[in-house]
Amino acid sequence: LKHPIINMVAEKLGKTPAQVALRWGLQMGHSVLPKSTNETRIKENFDVSGWSIPEDFLAKFSEIQQVSI
Repeated sequence: LKHPIINMVAEKLGKTPAQVALRWGLQMGHSVLPKSTNETRIKENFDVSGWSIPEDFLAKFSEIQQVSI
């Protein structure tokens, strides 16, 4: 959630980095399972429908280098 690309997209869309990450997962066809005990974050996690990440921003996500653990 601290990656510059995620933060740039979040800022441009007026969303949080977590919302952008969740929305990306949904748009890619993945199941997402957010977890939080913080009421504000829980509400933000529900606010991932009714908007989408534009294609030009989605393309930026492919620039994020994958790290194996």
